[in-house]
Amino acid sequence: MKLRYAAVAGILAGVFFAIGLFASPSSAYCVYNHTNAKLVVCGEACLKCYNEIIKGDHHGCCPGGHKGCGGETFITIYPYISDGPNDHKWFVPVQVTNHGWVSLFGKCKGDLDSKDYCSDVTAKVHDNDGKVIYSGGLYRWDGKWSRCKHD
Repeated sequence: MKLRYAAVAGILAGVFFAIGLFASPSSAYCVYNHTNAKLVVCGEACLKCYNEIIKGDHHGCCPGGHKGCGGETFITIYPYISDGPNDHKWFVPVQVTNHGWVSLFGKCKGDLDSKDYCSDVTAKVHDNDGKVIYSGGLYRWDGKWSRCKHD
């Protein structure tokens, strides 16, 4: 009799554990915008990768299970302009890991169409354990990625 209760309890524990795992998808990585500007944030500008507009003091996450959200991704940013794409782009020079996050700091200042509008923005990249793996400036991005693994 005790064995039966132990088996039922073990099965129920397994079921509740599985429900906890699959009840809501986890985020593969998140980006926190602590700047004064609305930014378009992309994961390597891939067609199927993360791409979201994030207002200042807000964040966005690339959902777990999404094909382009597996981590090991360079985060690119550019200021949001409502009437079309912006040619002035920057990227974080270290890839965000799966379940890591990127925090953007600083101010975008001057003319929105200026090449230097967001040149003072810095980033901190955290791995999935919260350890800072990069802290510093963004790099200017003037081209296309030669390979997007998720396209």
